[in-house]
Amino acid sequence: MEGCVPWDLIVEILCRLPVKSLVRFSYVSKRWRSEISNPNFIRLHLKRSSQASTHSSLVIVDGRKLSLVDLSNPLPIPKEVDDSLNSLSGKFIELLGMCDGLLCMSTYDYNTIVLWNMSTGEHLTLLLQPDLGYYRKPLVGPNPLFGFGYDPINDDYKVIRIYQSFALSFGLNAVSYSLRSKSWKEILGLCY
Repeated sequence: MEGCVPWDLIVEILCRLPVKSLVRFSYVSKRWRSEISNPNFIRLHLKRSSQASTHSSLVIVDGRKLSLVDLSNPLPIPKEVDDSLNSLSGKFIELLGMCDGLLCMSTYDYNTIVLWNMSTGEHLTLLLQPDLGYYRKPLVGPNPLFGFGYDPINDDYKVIRIYQSFALSFGLNAVSYSLRSKSWKEILGLCY
């Protein structure tokens, strides 16, 4: 097919397909896998799919269960997410944020944070580092404050966790997890 159809046309067709199809087509050849996993292709696909907005889902978090409702279905029925989120199974879960089809979730004790891709079903458990301040210092109020989103300047998804410190400096501090570097970074001395 690649010999008969120009490569740029194949890429145009691929970027209009649903993610589940792209996952299957990534096994066609090394070149297709390379293109589908290319960050530029992923951005183009995300941009096209968000402009089309033909598929919408509702996420329901109910205690220990995570369900999706396909709103394009005339009879929307909640469908429980498979048990691939092993690190959360059996624990109460809380949805912390959502961005571009990525969900940021935590157990109620906030010791396990998971990023889950709704389209592919892949997930990443964020490892907490005991040497960072958020792990050993009191948090703001009864629950920690979280943020999750996309950083367009660095082309990165980040999780922010804010905590209060009484040790060295009074005030709010934070830690930021970068999906690109797969690491936590401490941010001291936030103003409030």
